[in-house]
Amino acid sequence: GLFYYMHTFWFFGYYAMVSYSFGGDVLSMCMVFLSFWIVSLMVVASYMIYSVGNYSSEFLVVNVFLLLFLVLSFSTTNLFLFYLFFESSLIPTLFLIFGWGYQPERLSAGFYLLFYTLFASLPLLLGIFYIGRDSF
Repeated sequence: GLFYYMHTFWFFGYYAMVSYSFGGDVLSMCMVFLSFWIVSLMVVASYMIYSVGNYSSEFLVVNVFLLLFLVLSFSTTNLFLFYLFFESSLIPTLFLIFGWGYQPERLSAGFYLLFYTLFASLPLLLGIFYIGRDSF
């Protein structure tokens, strides 16, 4: 019975027949806590950025935005918002790779990440539209 527990928070009510609903069950809260843990480990493990002064405040801002997008993607109950927030977490990830990657191949790695993720997630977007076609 614990996995079926869902507590839904309604933000902004109904606007143009669209509801922005966020909530959490056990699995999504575990993913949120895992996101907090991984981002905090990223900040702690990159102590060289702080000692050298390699844009350390921007590094923290990018990590906070990455954490924000991950928390929003794991706490939404709408499939399209999940897709939108999860794909928007790609932007801070690319900033982390482009700005603070150490290998010279970081540009090609960032572009590979961008294109493979976007092209692989297009069937997911089409599936979400296929599932929601009866809603309109």
